Order: sequence, then structure tokens, then C-alpha cells
Amino acid sequence: MRKYIVLLAIIFILAACSVEDNPTLTPPVGEACPDCALQSARLDGDYVSIPYVGDIWTSTWASDGNLYAAFGDATGMSGCFPTLLMDEPDEFDADYIEVSPGLYTVADKNNEYCEVFSCADPLPLCQYTPAGLVRLSGDVPDFAPCDGADQCVVSRHLPYGDMSVFENSDKPSSVVSVSGRMYMPMHYPPGKPTLGYLAYSDDTGRTWTKVPNSPWGADSHFRVLMFINMGQDYRLNEDGFLYGLGVDGEVADPPRLESIYLTRIRRAAGGTPAPADDPVLNYANYQYFIGLDENGNPKWSSNQNEAIPLDGLETLAQASAIYHPDLHRYLFLSGWVGEAPGESAGLDGVSDNVLVGALYEAPEPWGPWHKVAFFPGGFIANMFSKGVTPDGLYFAGAGGGGLTYNLNIGHLKLIR
Repeated sequence: MRKYIVLLAIIFILAACSVEDNPTLTPPVGEACPDCALQSARLDGDYVSIPYVGDIWTSTWASDGNLYAAFGDATGMSGCFPTLLMDEPDEFDADYIEVSPGLYTVADKNNEYCEVFSCADPLPLCQYTPAGLVRLSGDVPDFAPCDGADQCVVSRHLPYGDMSVFENSDKPSSVVSVSGRMYMPMHYPPGKPTLGYLAYSDDTGRTWTKVPNSPWGADSHFRVLMFINMGQDYRLNEDGFLYGLGVDGEVADPPRLESIYLTRIRRAAGGTPAPADDPVLNYANYQYFIGLDENGNPKWSSNQNEAIPLDGLETLAQASAIYHPDLHRYLFLSGWVGEAPGESAGLDGVSDNVLVGALYEAPEPWGPWHKVAFFPGGFIANMFSKGVTPDGLYFAGAGGGGLTYNLNIGHLKLIR
């Protein structure tokens, strides 16, 4: 099977593995922040590996009680080989050997798919997509299995639903469910995007509509926009705003720490408005954080060029943010911030530098942000807003730092 079928994943892994190019970081010291709700965090146990192939896995807890997770550059499925066109041979099929009608094997089993599930027996084909969405039902991480030909996949080729997605290989930046409507910031091309934009769904992710005329172009700090999830269907939010954190690129190449910027939009009150009346879908309504006034209150501007970086927050890759209801804190999780001694990332007895991710916390979306913990990283990490407890949370990671190219679920133990 040709390795370029998941080109972005390979670029990301190669960049992450170039340890000498990663920033070397000073371990966080919890005592330096006496006002923090968290003093540290630690990777708790082994990852639960679910063999749905893909990366990114940004998610939201929707009104129907399910988690919906967006993936990139794969199938989002288990036990099948990817193909572009289901009903006729295409470039993906060149290396496949048909053993019996509809079942295939490959001579070279050194590929992302065979690393995730066994290729010992012949497998059927399933559709590859640059961006898709799966439904995860049940408790985290013990999700219920899915029946049917598409397994847990709800939609493919986001947001267009057809092969036009391959023009730019659009990727999900984040997804959030608010009052029954899903909003998904997306970007293209992968890695170093030149445009970020919004898409939305009113049928729990089955179909999507792209919002045209985005202002988040090649010079914008909001090309990769990470909405902050606040509980199921955004029900933990109290001030009436939807908040998002922006970075320039999906993955810094060469590796470098990227600044993070903040935007907000007042959402409609009283349920889900018609799309034409939804302020979230009107780019002109977004406000951008430009600093604090003399009383420590946030200042906002309608001009994104006036936005300033958030102090204390940085990442090497696309990340995620949630509100933690027990801590009353905003949490930001990056799966890749550089390298640090393994002992500082919870690897007892490992003094050598390893690739690390980081957890940050703040009392407000604008800060003050503090880095409270490292953990072994080197991948894009996305927190689940479902399954949060007073002393823990789950997150997804894939395709770097030793994790295979599929949905891997880790658990962070939170230390107060």
C-alpha cells in the first residue's frame, strides 16, 4: 500500500521525530502559581486503542448525548483498506491483491492500516476521505461498537460531501455543539493553511454547509480556530459567548512554538436561530481580544489585526480547549510543545529528553494562563468534554509520539 495515502500524517510524524529541532522546555513548577486550581497532571495508565483509522479526532458532546469526533486523512473505520472510489479501480487499488470477490490483501503490510489492525486475513475496501466524522456512543472510553457498512462514520468529505474536498484537502480545526447546531471551523491546505472558515450542521453532522467569505486568510491568526467546548451542547456557558482560540498553522514546520489568539462571538439566546439569523455564522460579528484595561477587564476589537497573543499559552500544533465544571477553569491541551526530560513528563527514571505535550489552565479564556504539566507527546491531542471528573479527563491522540494512526484515548489524572 502506498505510504503517501496519508501524506499529512507522515509529514507530521517525521517532523515530530526530529527531536533535535524541537524547543527544549523548562519543566513547569506548580508552586509558581498559588492561585491555580491545578498544580500538576499525569498520564494515567495505558492508552485505549480503538482501531478507527485517522488522526486529529477533535470532538464535541452533542445534544443527543453522543460524542462526535472529526478525523483526517483516512477512513475512520476498522478492518478495511482505503479506496477513493468504491465502485471502480483507482490509484489506491494498485497495490491490492484481490483474494476473493470484494476481499483484498497487500504484499507489503508495513503501512498505517496494518499497524492498527491485523492484515493477516483478506479485508474489504472502505472509502478514504481527507475529513470525516464519527459518532461515539456510550461512556468514555468504552464506546459502543457500530453496526452497518459505514461502522461509526456519520459523514465524509467534509464539508462538501463530494469529491470536491480533494481540491484542497480541507481539515477540521475543531467542532462544537451549541443548542443543537454543530459548528466546525475548518482550514486548508493541511499543515500550513492559507484559509480558515466555518461550516455548520443542523442534522448532527450528516450534512454540512460552508459559510462563505471568511476573513481568516493567509495573514490571519485565526486560520486554525479551536472553539472551547463547555459541557454537553455548550450548556455550561453562562455569559452568552462562544469562545475560540486561534493559531496560524495546523503543524509548525519547522517545529516552533506558535502564539495563540482569542476571539469570541455572542451567540443567539433562546434556542437555535435560523442560519441567516445566527450571529455565529456572521464573520463580521466576531470580536478579537486586544488586551486588558487598567482594571484587568478584557478589551475587544472587531479588527482581527489588532489581536494580541495570550500570555503564557503556546503550542507546536493544533490543540483543544474545554471548560472544567468542577475546577471552574478553562483547560488547554497541546499534544506537542517541544521536548523536556522524561521525568518531568511523568516517565519515572527517564532523564533523557522526550517529546512532550502540555496542559494549561486559566480562570478565564483570556487568562492568566499557566502551564501546569507535561506529558509524553508528539501528536495532535484533543480533549473530550464528556467523561470529565473532578480529578481527571480523557483525550484523543494519533499518529506521533509512539501512537499509531488511529483513535487512541488517554486519561490525565489532575492533581490539585
